Amino acid sequence: MGQAILNQFHRSARFRSSGLLFRLATSLTMVLSTSSGLAADPLPEAKYLPEKAVAVATLRVGQLYNWKPVQLAKELGMFDEADFGPLPFTVEDVGKIDRVVVAIDQPFVNELATDFGLKVMAVGPAGAKAQPRVDPANNLKQIGLSMHNYHDTYSMFPRANGDGGGRQTGLSWRVHLLPFLDEGDLYSQFHLDEPWDSVHNKKLIPKMPKFFAVEGVKAAGKTSIHLITGPKTMFPEDAKLGPSLRDITDGTSNTILAVQADPATAVEWTKPGGLPFDSKNPKGLLGRIPDSGVLVLLCDGAAKKMPSKVTEEDFASYVTPAGGEPANSEALRDLPFRSPVSPTVVVSFKEPFDLARLEPLIEEKITVGRHTIYCVNGVGIWPATPFSPTTLVIASVADLEAKLKAGTISSGKQTILGDQLDLKADFSMVISLQAQKLLLKQLVEDRTELESLLDYQVLTQHVQITDLKKGDLIIQSSGTCTSAKVAGTRADELKQQMQLVKALLPAMLDQIPNPDSRKLMSDLAAGLKVEQVGNKITTSLVAPAGVEKLPDYFEPALRDALAAANATKQRNNLKQIGLAFHNSHDVFGRFPSSSRTTNPDDSKALSWRVHILPLLDQGPLYNQFHLNEPWDSPHNLKLAEQMPAVYKTPGVQEANKTSMHLIAGEGTPFDKEKAPHVRDFKDGLSNTLMVIIAGPDKAEIWTKPGGLPIDPKEPVKSLGNIGEKGTNALNGDGSIRKIDADIARETLLNLVRHNDGN
Repeated sequence: MGQAILNQFHRSARFRSSGLLFRLATSLTMVLSTSSGLAADPLPEAKYLPEKAVAVATLRVGQLYNWKPVQLAKELGMFDEADFGPLPFTVEDVGKIDRVVVAIDQPFVNELATDFGLKVMAVGPAGAKAQPRVDPANNLKQIGLSMHNYHDTYSMFPRANGDGGGRQTGLSWRVHLLPFLDEGDLYSQFHLDEPWDSVHNKKLIPKMPKFFAVEGVKAAGKTSIHLITGPKTMFPEDAKLGPSLRDITDGTSNTILAVQADPATAVEWTKPGGLPFDSKNPKGLLGRIPDSGVLVLLCDGAAKKMPSKVTEEDFASYVTPAGGEPANSEALRDLPFRSPVSPTVVVSFKEPFDLARLEPLIEEKITVGRHTIYCVNGVGIWPATPFSPTTLVIASVADLEAKLKAGTISSGKQTILGDQLDLKADFSMVISLQAQKLLLKQLVEDRTELESLLDYQVLTQHVQITDLKKGDLIIQSSGTCTSAKVAGTRADELKQQMQLVKALLPAMLDQIPNPDSRKLMSDLAAGLKVEQVGNKITTSLVAPAGVEKLPDYFEPALRDALAAANATKQRNNLKQIGLAFHNSHDVFGRFPSSSRTTNPDDSKALSWRVHILPLLDQGPLYNQFHLNEPWDSPHNLKLAEQMPAVYKTPGVQEANKTSMHLIAGEGTPFDKEKAPHVRDFKDGLSNTLMVIIAGPDKAEIWTKPGGLPIDPKEPVKSLGNIGEKGTNALNGDGSIRKIDADIARETLLNLVRHNDGN
């Protein structure tokens, strides 16, 4: 860990002076990364968090939003494409947030670790076996797949009370699916010539595969996933052979194969039979149907949700495979994706949030008592105060349902880690590493710099960067080690690293031209302290005099960062345009024209930018244009407001304008609305410019046809105000070329002409 910090510091010494101040401050704070335990007020949001959270963090969003560097970043457009996850937020909405609290529990950590191929520990008491996470929709789909694989092998499905071939084994259809659920070893342990409850077979009931597990069924070895049996159903009780797909004349998508019924209907998973169908009371076999509906598996393998209010007639039509009744497609609903695990995020607003803004995104609404959970993008959003929604709780749907059903959300309940947070800090975080030793040991095998983390039990950090004054703690961090001896060793290492930072500091300060900035950085370094008391290490950074000016020093770094990001974005956008041009050439045998479609015989007057939309994954937008009308017709002009981000260029404020142009003019490949072929580029594609980002003063509405005329007498002036740093252009081969502001006239002319021998 220490070596990683020093490596970061050494790298920062090579940065240019314009961003040096920002990175120097970052380097100083990184020394604190392993090192608060401040007694704090109770966390109000604690009642919404996992009781056994392994990490909790708070962020005072409102304070940070109004901080001068953040406001500058906003003005510079650095948040224009910010992603706010499942919430329909804008940058302005962020200013209405007071605080965000994030907590993660061990199941989330384990899920993340498993994705990276790491072994995880069981969740629960010591020695307890980890319980498989129940994913009902996926379980039904796996059962459906195994049913079809069984059918592929035997040309029929199994019967409810045995295999498909007519052997009265006295074992459930579920047992006969085992070889197709990767449970062949378990299948081979059954005595197929004995009933399900024989002395031997009963011993296998506790080994029920996870696919038959149902939430709400408490008894081990029991399931409420059933076939439906009876006359005219898929599985008549007196059937000699299992049913086949040819028996389903109503259609596989209109016939139920299995259901997940009320947990009260649960039986031992090895017990033969199913749920008897009663034509006088069709839905009765399902037991109590929750408000959210019941899961069904169709014969085509799809898992669907059948609403609780489905009519008896509609349900019966899906039970019979050859009844000839019309199936009501509205009786079934697709299952929205649900993330099995998720961090818990609590967003507290300064004013009520308009829940109507969620409506277009809601995939499902789940009612638990008087509460409503909105399913959005796989997670649940619960307005904790629905009549005045100032608090939104975002978590996995399963976790929210469980909390609300159990009534475990009570006022004043604090998490184990929550009392170590500093709620007045801009950012505060507590991480428990005690349960992560197995994961850390695996990580250390490849990342030896993380080895020191094995010595820590709890890490905390509090950061304050807003409203600073002399003597305030900018950062206070602590690490609780496994022993006082270990803490002493780690504290000595941190002190050595701090001394090295201070020794290298003068060389870094020499690169900062502003004397006030140099003094502030020097004083910041002097404010670094490391203390050890028992098994705890505390590291702090005290604000020096003049710290009030710190926000002003971020401006050069922010402007440089924005310029670098914009340059990268410009290059990537041009590369996408280049790929679209070549795909167009592959389809139509030539590049687009500046004013027509890629078909050279078409004279419709819309920009080339419109006609390559389908090649930029913008087909739906392209289909809205009236191609038989000019670009400025009333209909087409409205669509100009939907300019794709790929055409956005620096300095152009109008949302419907771009300074990205095809190069036009005498001697250029797109002169006189030509749609050139590769063979027309005699000078070579890599030596010819096709598209250039001109100055913002050359911006046009993106749907307007035409190109950027190049004046042979003053070609550089034709590009407009490209600034001192120049601009980027697209070569004919799809590569990107930097065009300097002082490029020679002849050089630029040679680049824009495709057939002049230069």
